[in-house]
Amino acid sequence: MTVADRIRRIQLTLGVTGIVIGIVAFVYARDVAFRADVGAELGWPSYELRLMSYNRLGALVTITLAAIGLAAAIAGRPNLGWVVAGGFALLAVQVLIQWRPDASNLFGSHGSNLAFALMMSLGFGVTAALAKAASTTPEPG
Repeated sequence: MTVADRIRRIQLTLGVTGIVIGIVAFVYARDVAFRADVGAELGWPSYELRLMSYNRLGALVTITLAAIGLAAAIAGRPNLGWVVAGGFALLAVQVLIQWRPDASNLFGSHGSNLAFALMMSLGFGVTAALAKAASTTPEPG
């Protein structure tokens, strides 16, 4: 298995994970306003297991970014991972900014969303960097 194949598999996994989480979040947020400041909790809040929180806008942004990453992996264009990494990094920055007293919570998110957005950003960023390095490194032999 080549490095390009491994990078493609990682990006496929990240893209599918993001799409699944986005779809689940969209379904959970069906009773929440499209851009509500408090999103629907994913997980089991009654057992204090709060995984993430999304309104429908946040879920759609997550689905869109993950779909771009998935399409990039399917098309064999791992460098598009930079775009997806940047999008998820902006999502993470929004989670950080929302904690200001006068800030609006655009995506109905909280701290767990920060971890997820950083994981997706780092995953797509690292795979795009590895793809770039692998394309400039000559094959041994």
